[in-house]
Amino acid sequence: ALGLENNVSYYHWSFWNWHLLTGAGLVLSPRSAELILIKERRPYPDLLSTNLHFSQGDCEISEVVWSEAEKILRISLHEDYLPRSGELAISVPATYQLKNVENASYLRTDGEVIILKRLPLKFPEVKICFTKSALSSN
Repeated sequence: ALGLENNVSYYHWSFWNWHLLTGAGLVLSPRSAELILIKERRPYPDLLSTNLHFSQGDCEISEVVWSEAEKILRISLHEDYLPRSGELAISVPATYQLKNVENASYLRTDGEVIILKRLPLKFPEVKICFTKSALSSN
């Protein structure tokens, strides 16, 4: 048992295949392995994963801050990871739309996840701005 709560919705993210897992279960081939991140869904945009380290954010990310008033997600990297390039997976609920990105570039959308490319920079923070979508009442 993983100790997950029944009344909570979670993301299931495949690190090796770099995509959101959907459906009822996961089938693995014999002698295979999968590294899966299980993270609670938030009602606002949030960092889901990175491919800079297999910990998917635990080692390389120093801080993730969401400002509801500004509709900005700020992601700060540890100094050791500044020279590295990699991708960031950002979960985006249907009530938000991507507006712009600083210190990273938009690559693609994979369902409710946007993928950003972070190039080696001297700037430790990626800033992602959102707007409320037409689906939102606020």
